[in-house]
Amino acid sequence: SMGHKTVALMVILGKEGYMRPMEMVNLKCEDLRAPVGGAQVGLQYYTVTVAPEDRFERSKTGVSDDAIVLDRPDWLGPSLMELKRGRAKLSPLFNLDLASGIKLWDIACHKLRV
Repeated sequence: SMGHKTVALMVILGKEGYMRPMEMVNLKCEDLRAPVGGAQVGLQYYTVTVAPEDRFERSKTGVSDDAIVLDRPDWLGPSLMELKRGRAKLSPLFNLDLASGIKLWDIACHKLRV
């Protein structure tokens, strides 16, 4: 189901990006950015911005605009882009309610063996 795919992507993003669960829950569609064509080193990857300053957010450590580069696995960025396709920029990237999200999170972690 779409919920299972969403949570699996969330688990993989959290593992690869060393992200806290609430950082992922707080992500909006606009926080995921596609690579910039012909860009300098570092901009050729998908990125996620944690705690954007323009929304007055701060991470647990008090930092804003923390960019996470999604350089592996190579399908993660495009798969996350599918989640946001056609949705408003301030919609949650991971569109899950808390109860089903926790249940699916447990299932996904078990299946991914993480």
